[in-house]
Amino acid sequence: MTQRGATIVEMLVGVSVLLLVGGIAISIYLSSSQFTKSEQLRIDVDVSASRVLTLLDRYLRQGSVIEDQYPLTGSPTYTTSDTTLVFSLPSIVSGAPDPLKKDTAALYVQSGELKLLIDADPASSRSDTTLDVTKNVRDVYFRYTAGVPSAAKSFTVTVTTEKTISGVTYTQASILNETLRNHP
Repeated sequence: MTQRGATIVEMLVGVSVLLLVGGIAISIYLSSSQFTKSEQLRIDVDVSASRVLTLLDRYLRQGSVIEDQYPLTGSPTYTTSDTTLVFSLPSIVSGAPDPLKKDTAALYVQSGELKLLIDADPASSRSDTTLDVTKNVRDVYFRYTAGVPSAAKSFTVTVTTEKTISGVTYTQASILNETLRNHP
């Protein structure tokens, strides 16, 4: 008489092989998931840094003079330093730059966001605004080519962006060398 079916040993071998293959598949899935998260984190920080450099270049190249502070009276006051840049740029009047009128801008970090404050002359077609340039900014550093910032025509901006997801931190420092195009 022959019996059909599997013995207990065959069942244990089958279950062991199934568990081994399942363990390998789960391990591969988890490692690819972690890789995907870290790559997404890197891409987010890279895109953020690229956006920062593009926007800063656009505004800073229009600049004419680095100011010591703005406003001269009142509050809040923005003072040019290693971490804040106050600069003026020609107002836009009737669609063209007017070197006799100026708009003032300040770049600074507040609560992890790089901000660009623009205070436009009443005749300017620019509007008063504060732009959130980017989030996840750890710090910003300005290095001026002249000993006194207000005498500098060119400078270097270093923006460090940082983001953490699931315990993984990605940091990127972006450097922009800039010259004020409208410097007198």
